[in-house]
Amino acid sequence: MGYILGINELLHDTSAVLLKDGKVVGAIEEERLSGEKHALGLCLMGKPPSYSVDWCLGYFGLDESQIDAVAVSFDVNTLTMMKMLYNVITEAIQKMSVKN
Repeated sequence: MGYILGINELLHDTSAVLLKDGKVVGAIEEERLSGEKHALGLCLMGKPPSYSVDWCLGYFGLDESQIDAVAVSFDVNTLTMMKMLYNVITEAIQKMSVKN
């Protein structure tokens, strides 16, 4: 196998990692490049770690065509919790709207 790009963008401290033949060759947190402490991921209304991804590719002189696979972090329990929280908040807002 060649290169795998790993992307952590679920909650906070977003980052990217590059593996070659199963070994980590580069990794960086988004905050090191953006200056934004504990950079938030998409689930927290933040941004994907584009600076980190660009660094992983650029530092090793790669382009997207040389990446064999992309792995993105996720946690089913966290996503389920966020969905439940969203539903509770949405329901509460709807109830408040009906009263007014």
